[in-house]
Amino acid sequence: MGVNPPHPDDLRNVILGRPRLPIEPVSDGEFSAEAKVDDEPAWVDAASEAPSSDEPAWREVADDEPEPREDREYQHPPFYTEFEAETDRGHPETVARFGPPAGFGRRVIAYLIDNAVTIVILSLLFPFVLGRPYIDVEAITSELDAASQEVLPTATPVLGTNGGPSLSGSTQTELEEESVAEIFSGLLLAFVVTTVYNGLLVGMFGTTIGKRLLNIYVLDANGDIPGIPLAFGRALATIVSTAIFYVGYLFILRNDNRALHDQMVGTYAVTLTTGEHPTHRVEQSAD
Repeated sequence: MGVNPPHPDDLRNVILGRPRLPIEPVSDGEFSAEAKVDDEPAWVDAASEAPSSDEPAWREVADDEPEPREDREYQHPPFYTEFEAETDRGHPETVARFGPPAGFGRRVIAYLIDNAVTIVILSLLFPFVLGRPYIDVEAITSELDAASQEVLPTATPVLGTNGGPSLSGSTQTELEEESVAEIFSGLLLAFVVTTVYNGLLVGMFGTTIGKRLLNIYVLDANGDIPGIPLAFGRALATIVSTAIFYVGYLFILRNDNRALHDQMVGTYAVTLTTGEHPTHRVEQSAD
């Protein structure tokens, strides 16, 4: 005579202190206790019958469980780690469809390439605009020689004479003013060239020569090429990022990878990883 399996009520009766129902062994495999009518699953002998593998596994889903997030349309590059993917925040979906945010190292390399391009442009413009080379090696060498002669001690003291040549105070002031004017004009020309270079290329194409080599595009909040007005505003905003000892560029290390000047004007720099290229907003509205 076999042993009947325990009824689900047995353990519950012990815990609640209720009297246990008597179990009478029967030969037909039926239990002496009354059949349960609640929603608890029935006891199944695993050795007698195994559930079919075709049936899906039951899983209780909570009411507040979020829907599974669809995959992004762009594909992360091979060097894009899981940590960077988790911290990929702050970009609107219209912008994020082109690719992930451009990282700090990639943008630094693009910045250095663009600086090299602007130096070449300035080297060509300085002789025509200011009448002197961008880097005057001869002037620098002569100034160093004059400075070295002034610090050398003389054998005899310098005595003032009526007939001897002397450098008047007005002449010294004129030389200083001329030197300051040359420095200011050089800085002004460099600022204009850099601003026009970044403003035109980013406004018309969404990228510069350095950024294009690194596959970086600057877009607005709608995922479009920003246009010349917004691009020139961004170029002017880089003055703030540079004036505070380049701290504005360190903002790229944040989770959203946006520099200070990008946050000021509302632009986003992304690494293009899809075949779709951004277009200008005017071109989209005209279609």
